[in-house]
Amino acid sequence: MGFMSARSFRQIATSAGESYLNKRQTMRDKIEELSEKASKRGAELQEKYNTYYDEEKANINNFKTIATLAGEEYVPALNSFVGTDATKLKIFNNVSAEGIRKELDKYKNVDTKTNFIEQSSENISKKKEELDSTLLNEFKIPPATASFFTKGIAEKGMQEIRQSSTGNITEGEAIDTNFTAGPGMGTDSFVSLKNFSGNIDYFYNTLQTPRTNNAGLLVKNDDGSQVYDIAAGQEGTVARIKEQAKTIIENGFEGSLDEAIANVIEKGNNQNYDLPSLTTAAEGSPIDVELTGYFNQFKEAKNATSMQGIIDELKERGLMDKANTLQMELDSFVKTINDEPVVAQEETTTSNIIPSLDTVPQGRVRKEVVADTLTAEDKIKNSNTFVTEDFISQVREKNNVSRDKAIDILKLYGYTQFAIKEKVNPRTGR
Repeated sequence: MGFMSARSFRQIATSAGESYLNKRQTMRDKIEELSEKASKRGAELQEKYNTYYDEEKANINNFKTIATLAGEEYVPALNSFVGTDATKLKIFNNVSAEGIRKELDKYKNVDTKTNFIEQSSENISKKKEELDSTLLNEFKIPPATASFFTKGIAEKGMQEIRQSSTGNITEGEAIDTNFTAGPGMGTDSFVSLKNFSGNIDYFYNTLQTPRTNNAGLLVKNDDGSQVYDIAAGQEGTVARIKEQAKTIIENGFEGSLDEAIANVIEKGNNQNYDLPSLTTAAEGSPIDVELTGYFNQFKEAKNATSMQGIIDELKERGLMDKANTLQMELDSFVKTINDEPVVAQEETTTSNIIPSLDTVPQGRVRKEVVADTLTAEDKIKNSNTFVTEDFISQVREKNNVSRDKAIDILKLYGYTQFAIKEKVNPRTGR
């Protein structure tokens, strides 16, 4: 075979050079294309990170808001309740501080090391690492793609892509995990777990103590309830707490007897504590239903006097709307029966209870209250009972008061019908 001509050699060299240049340009074009794709993909993943960050930050802020409402005491229970599932926080949307505490009371004994704020902050950091890694792994040139002549261009190009477009998800503002909830909102209207336990312990183990027999066994009543011995000098206090606890339940307090007792004691310890059911009944409350039922019974019996007594009782309970409605009904009822006499049955008093007063602390002063526990039914029965002069005298003697004061005491017990004391003519002595 002969030697290649110079011309042929030049043609081959030129062809090879052009091929070399073409391959390098092709690689540059590919790198530029990859760079554009990487930049676009980077923007997509950045948006994904931003969305995740905003959601987690919103969940953390919501957690802080709920914790601030409930108070620092309830943060462990809130962590137990939520765990790592932020969707559980939605249950507290538009819920009062008291409602939040009542729900979290169910989780007071749950032991957990979960810290929602710290966990959410850590999840945000992990999300950035995850998306950074995703972007880096998606934009790699397979070794076979780059030849000897283009390897340098490929490596330099990919390095530039990584530096400019990948592994650089912009992290959101750092979240402060050092959070303290504070005392909680509306603490003047809510008995905390700590205070609740303390109040109950005070009532059952200080004001009174469980009775035991000689064998050290607890003494029970016939119904199975515990028998207590009241501490000396605390009889009036125990009776008052029981009476007020019964009153707030009648007035619509939604809770057990022990919860009612705890609330009454809290009110006694803190005059700023809000306990509206102590003085005002709610519409539809047990006492509202009960008194309305008695009103209808007295109406059927055409007993206008007792009907008026029910209306007065409703007013005392703060049920003014109901009282006004029934007052109009009573007025209309009286008109319909024209001149037909409507009088209460005159019964002589047969009660073994001689009404008397007790004094209880009310802030810096003491307030007079009835010494006996009375139900609404008792008061209604008393309102339908004629009080004799002899019974008035017994009340006067027991309380060492005047006749007028004795009648005032009787009124507190629900009595409305009294004997009229005959006036003595100073001239005749009759």
